[in-house]
Amino acid sequence: MVIVCALVSAGVATVHAQEAPPREDRSVPLEEIIVTAQKRDTTIQDTPMSVSAISGEALQEQGISDIEEAARGIPGVSLTSAGSGQTIYTIRGLSSSGTAAATVGFYLDDVAMTAPTASQNGTVVIDPNLYDLNRVEVLRGPQGTLYGSGSMGGTIKLVTNQPELNSFSTSAKIEGSDVDGGGFSHGIDGMLNIPIVDGKLALRIVGTDKHTGGWIDRIVLSDFPLPTNPQCGSFAGCTRGNVQTAPISAIYHNVNDQDLKSVRAALRYQATNEFTVTASAFYQSIAQGGLSVFDDPPGTEAHYQPFNVPESFNDTFHLYNLVAEYKFPAFSVTSVSSYWNRSQAQTQDGSETTQTLFDLPSFETGAGGLGSIIAPELDTTNQFSEELRLASSGSARLQWLLGGFYSNYNFGQVQNAGGDGLVPIFGTPVLFGDRETNNVKQTAFFGEASYKVTDALTATVGLRYYSYKQTGLLEESGAVVGNVPSFVPFAGSSSGSSPKFNLGYNFGQDFLVYGNMAKGFRPGDGNFPIPTTGPASCLGDLQAIGLQAAPTQYTPDTVWSYELGEKAALFDKRITIDSAIYYERWRDVQEQVLLSCGFGWIGNVGAADVKGGEVEINAKLGSYWTVSQAVGYTHAVLTELAPDVANLAVGQKLPNVPDYTANTSLVFRLPVSSNYTLVARASNVLVGSTQQRTYVLNTLPSYDIVNARVGVDRKLWSAFLFVDNVTNKQAFLDFTQNYLLNIPSLNRISTNQPRTIGLTFEYKR
Repeated sequence: MVIVCALVSAGVATVHAQEAPPREDRSVPLEEIIVTAQKRDTTIQDTPMSVSAISGEALQEQGISDIEEAARGIPGVSLTSAGSGQTIYTIRGLSSSGTAAATVGFYLDDVAMTAPTASQNGTVVIDPNLYDLNRVEVLRGPQGTLYGSGSMGGTIKLVTNQPELNSFSTSAKIEGSDVDGGGFSHGIDGMLNIPIVDGKLALRIVGTDKHTGGWIDRIVLSDFPLPTNPQCGSFAGCTRGNVQTAPISAIYHNVNDQDLKSVRAALRYQATNEFTVTASAFYQSIAQGGLSVFDDPPGTEAHYQPFNVPESFNDTFHLYNLVAEYKFPAFSVTSVSSYWNRSQAQTQDGSETTQTLFDLPSFETGAGGLGSIIAPELDTTNQFSEELRLASSGSARLQWLLGGFYSNYNFGQVQNAGGDGLVPIFGTPVLFGDRETNNVKQTAFFGEASYKVTDALTATVGLRYYSYKQTGLLEESGAVVGNVPSFVPFAGSSSGSSPKFNLGYNFGQDFLVYGNMAKGFRPGDGNFPIPTTGPASCLGDLQAIGLQAAPTQYTPDTVWSYELGEKAALFDKRITIDSAIYYERWRDVQEQVLLSCGFGWIGNVGAADVKGGEVEINAKLGSYWTVSQAVGYTHAVLTELAPDVANLAVGQKLPNVPDYTANTSLVFRLPVSSNYTLVARASNVLVGSTQQRTYVLNTLPSYDIVNARVGVDRKLWSAFLFVDNVTNKQAFLDFTQNYLLNIPSLNRISTNQPRTIGLTFEYKR
C-alpha cells in the first residue's frame, strides 16, 4: 500500500509540476438531486416533505457498497443487524421487534419489497450491492398513501441506473482490503451498457463478485462448563460457566466471512417517443459461514460451543420486473408488474439453550445430557404485485396522481431442532418442530392531488384505501410441547384508509416551509403457540398475567404523524439547511411480549408517543471544501399498556431507537491539473444508546465510527486508499432475539467490522 500511495503521489506531483491547476471557483453551487418520493421527478429542495438522498456518484466517492452503511448517515434512521440480509431498519422511532412486520417500506425502483409478515430471522430486507445505483432515497414519516402497508415509519427506495439508448458505456471497480484481526476482503464490480438499436433498444448489465473477510472465531470446547450460581432450573437466573478456562477441542477462525454474488440486467425499448417498455431481472446470493455475533460473557469476539455445529447463513433472491409507460399529452400511464422470491436458510446451535432449559447434569449423552442439538431453519417468500398509475403532466396549477395496487404474498417457514440424545429422555429426536404457511392478498387504490392556491402556496391531499385478507396455518410439535402436536389455523382481514394533508409555502425560490399530517399502517399476523404442557410449560407465567394461553394472532397497528419543516438554500445555493420537527401517535403497537420461561409472542401492547426532529446542513466552502452535518433526535416511549402484557412498563423506551444520531463529513477536492483531482474525505457517524429485550432488558451503548479516504480522480479512472473504522471501535449493533438463543446465562451480540484498510481502483468510460 505504501508503494501504491507513493506512486500516486509521485504521479500527481509530476502533473502538478507540468501543468498549473485551475483557479478556484467560489461560485459553484451544491449538486441538486432529483428524487421520485412523490412518484414524480422533483428536486429535494422543492419537495415539501422530509426526504434525504445520496446520489450514485456520492456512494462511489464514499466507498459505500451496501444500504446498511448508507442508512447510518441519514438522520432519523436507526438499524439493528447481524450481517448482510439480516438488517432491520427503524425510521423516526417506529421500531419493529421479534417477528412483527417491518415498519419501514423498502422499494427497489418501483417494486415493493416490504414483506407483510416476517421470519424468525427477523423483519429483514434484502441487501443489494449498490454498484451502478442512481441514488438512495429515504422518506421519513408515514408513506402509506403512495407506498402502502409497512411504510408507517418511512420508506427506503433504491433507484437503479436505466439503460442508455444512445451511448455505449462501461465501468469496473476492483477492491482489496484487510480486516484487523480478521480475514482479507476482495471484490470486483462491473457494468456494461450496450445500445442494440441506436435510440430504440439498449441493454444494461451489472455484476458483482465480492468476498468479505470475517473476524469472529468459533471455539469448540471439549468439556463445556455447566452454568453456575445456581444452575438454571425452570429457566431461572444463572451464570454461564467460565468458557475461557475450559479445554479447547477446535478453533475455527473468521467464521463470519461472506461471499456475495449478484447480476442485474435491464432491457429498455423505446417504441415511440411516447411508449417505453423496460424489462429487468436481478439475482443475488449471500453465503456466510457464521453470524457476526459474539458471546457475552465472556465478551471476546468469539462464539463458544460444546459441540461442533457450524451456524451458516444463506440468502438467495430473484426479481423479475416489467415496466411500461405511455405519455399522453396531458398525463402518463405507468404499469409495474413484478415477481420476486427469496430463500433464507440458517443453522443454529441449540445445545447450550437446551441444557439450560432442562437443567441436565451434563452436555454429553453418556453423562445424562442431550448431546448436540442442531436447529436448521428455512424461510421462503414470494410475491407477485401489480401497480397501475396515472399521473398528470406539465406544470399546471393542479397536479394529480391516481393508482391501484395488488399483491399476492406467500410465506413459508420450517424449523426443526433436535438430536439423537433426546430419544432416551423424551422418546423423540425432535426438540421442537415449527411449520408456518401464510398467504396475504392486498388490494389498494390511491390518489394524490396538489394545487397551487397562489404562486407561493401549494396544498396537497392524498388518500389510500386498502384491504387485505390473510390465511395461514401454524404447526408445532416436539418434546417442548410434550410430544402433543398442535395445529392452529388463523385468518384475518382488514380494510381502512390512509389520508395525507400537506401545505407548502415558498418564500421565493430558495426557502420553503411545509406542514404535513399523514397516517400509516401495517397488517397483523399469527403467533406460534406457547407451550402450556410438557417440560417447557409456560402456563404459570401466562396465568400470572391473566391468560391461559398466548394470543394466536395480533391485529394491525396504525400511526398518525404531524410534521413541520423547512428547506433553505443560501448564498446562491452553496449552503442548504433542511430541518423538521414531528410528533407521532402510535396505537395498538405491535411489540414483542416475553415471559420469564424464555418464550414470547407478538401482541398489541398499547400506545406510544414519538417526538423528535432532524436537521441536515450541507455547505460548499468554495470549490475545494464541502462540509455536511446531519443530526436526528428521537424520544419514543410507551404511554399506555394493554392489561395482558408482561415485562413492559409505561414510560419505557421503544426498542432499537437511539435518542440521537449524527453524521459529519468533510471533503476536500483539489484539481491539480485539467485532468487530475486530489480527493480526501473524512466522516464520522455517531449513534446514541438503545434498549433491547432478550431474556432481560439490555442497553446497546452509544458508538461512533470514523472513516477516511484519499486518492486521485481522473476522467476515466480513480484510485483510493481507504481506512474504515479508523479508531477500531467495537460497536454493539444488536442483541439476537431468536428464542433459541434467548437464555438467562448469556447474550449473543452482533458487532461491526473492525478497522479495515484497503485500496480501490475504478475505471469508467
